[in-house]
Amino acid sequence: MDRIRYHEDDGFFVGRTVVTCCLEDAEFMGLVCLCDDAADYSHGDWVNVYGTLHSSGNVRELVDTTVMRAEAPKEIYLYPAEN
Repeated sequence: MDRIRYHEDDGFFVGRTVVTCCLEDAEFMGLVCLCDDAADYSHGDWVNVYGTLHSSGNVRELVDTTVMRAEAPKEIYLYPAEN
């Protein structure tokens, strides 16, 4: 997760780094997770999030969330499936 100030510290960005070709083109992709205990999590923490996706214009947020700490996966990057 990427911990940045959002909505007076009631949220953070949750997502993964996606590599489509090589590490030079790696890009973080995710969305905002709003939760009451957002301040309990730090930049770089791995979490599982369950909630409701709310979309308005270009803004997508997870609301009514449950956040649980998680172990880092073996592979921290996501790669697109090969055909």
